[in-house]
Amino acid sequence: MHSIRMNRQRVLILLIVGTHTFLLTWGVYRQSPTCDEIRHLAAGVSYWNLGHCTVYRLNPPLTRLVAALPVLAAHPKTDWKRFSKGGGWAVDLKVEEDFLQANGTRTLWLCRLARCGCIAFSWLGAWICYRWAKELYGDEAGYLALVLWCFCPNIIAHAQLITSDAGATAFGIAATYSFWRWLQTPGWLSTFVAGASLGLADLTKFTWLVLFLIFPALWVIWRMSDRRCRADLRAWIRQALQLAILMAFAVYIINLIYGFDGSFQPLGSFSFVSRTLTKAPAVDDRMMTEPEGNRFVGGWLQNVPVPLPRDFVLGCDHLNKELEVIRRPSYLRGEFRADGWWYYYIYAATIKVPVGSWLLFLLALGTPLLVTQRWPAWHNTTIVVVPAIVLVVLVSLQTGRMSNFRFALPVLPFLFIFASRSARLVELHSPWLNALSVAALTWSIASSVWIYPHSLSYFNEMAGGPHRGAAHLLGSNVDWGQDVLFLQDWISQHPDAKPLYLSYYGACDPKYIGLSTGCESIEGGRERVRVEALRSYWYGCSLNYIVWSSQGATKYNAGSLPRLSIPERPPDSKAGYSIWLWHINPNKN
Repeated sequence: MHSIRMNRQRVLILLIVGTHTFLLTWGVYRQSPTCDEIRHLAAGVSYWNLGHCTVYRLNPPLTRLVAALPVLAAHPKTDWKRFSKGGGWAVDLKVEEDFLQANGTRTLWLCRLARCGCIAFSWLGAWICYRWAKELYGDEAGYLALVLWCFCPNIIAHAQLITSDAGATAFGIAATYSFWRWLQTPGWLSTFVAGASLGLADLTKFTWLVLFLIFPALWVIWRMSDRRCRADLRAWIRQALQLAILMAFAVYIINLIYGFDGSFQPLGSFSFVSRTLTKAPAVDDRMMTEPEGNRFVGGWLQNVPVPLPRDFVLGCDHLNKELEVIRRPSYLRGEFRADGWWYYYIYAATIKVPVGSWLLFLLALGTPLLVTQRWPAWHNTTIVVVPAIVLVVLVSLQTGRMSNFRFALPVLPFLFIFASRSARLVELHSPWLNALSVAALTWSIASSVWIYPHSLSYFNEMAGGPHRGAAHLLGSNVDWGQDVLFLQDWISQHPDAKPLYLSYYGACDPKYIGLSTGCESIEGGRERVRVEALRSYWYGCSLNYIVWSSQGATKYNAGSLPRLSIPERPPDSKAGYSIWLWHINPNKN
């Protein structure tokens, strides 16, 4: 009987994860490359070809290294003539442009290969959600957490991309789970597993450096919560040593992936650009190419060796500068602000996460009041809750970059595991509670699948769905350049829609990423005069540009707005949810 039950469990897990994999794979094929993906791809290829991680060091390299592996097997064309070891935004843009020029329309195929390599990150996140929820709250909770991960529209949207968000989400929850396992059984094997997981998490996003502060605090809370452990001095010393080795091993893993390139350089030898690490205030240099100085030169810290790779340290510095001086407009519910809102990510989560998932979360809050037996000790839940709270606070403090809910994506698996507590309601054998739980889960799945494959534009029913998404949020929340292939489908289905002009929100010319024919991009003022002199034409415009133009966002330096006048009426058609199309007749409109 036990073997039959185990086989059924495996089949159910494979069915859920297999469905998730199918959704990701089809999304890989249907979504055009988003704004940052080609830069991530070119950077990943450069790491393997050039042997160092200078390009796009604004983020650590792990996800790009993995993404580039299947691409290398396809032998992409490369051109590194304009590469510079100094790095910076100018170099990143040149490398991206040269990669596009070298590979042409083949770039779309290479991007799809790279995306397939990143699907494994989502498998890791799904497995950790299942294992941790099962170990905390039982088998049913494990299945519930697994389903919440595999059918979450935000996970589906980003797990099919080359960007670092899904990888950081998976490795972040894996690192915290491994640390929890070490707290339970503090041995040397669990020490090195947790250390490796922490190092890998830090190689996906600099945000996870905060775990070096969170883990010691959680360790103290864990030890103090057990009366038997408080007075055991030997155990305190032994575990403190293991914790130090855990963190040292994480640093070793970081250096190992970077190939120890520039590790242990004296602190005074770096050329920093952020205000925090330079003597003089940094100028608003958007390309971040010119070094500004080093506040540690001449001080007692000048000769202290930094036990981290050079590009890792400079990447942190460049990210810090972006947070300091490149302030982008924040948009929320029809309003632009230069300084954002403290509750931006809380509001975004409310409308970007399915309502059914929130209902399960609310049920999880009340479950301990109804099911009063066999709960794990309170400090187990602390390990799940505290990192999520710290992450929300951390991203909410960056008020100059409130344009992307994906920055808070690593919070979601902690939410799923906490919500999985509601699975224990089945122990009450209450038809009403069981029906409510099943209805909430069904609602969550159906809401996500209903708008698939447009998961990047997902908004729940409280927000009015994806058609009303731009009334609440902009940026990668609704429009990240993902609908070019759907525009090509629209052009094929409307052969008489000529001429068609496009103002596209993306990082590269659409012809490289799936727009093969039937459309011209709007470039300059003379083109605008020529187009608007036509008797009739079609005009497509990305949703970000539409809202920026209508809301007067130029005063916040929102970016280049489209050259053609945007009609003040609903669109005649849409490609996906992010490209709106109008038929313009100057004599009638």
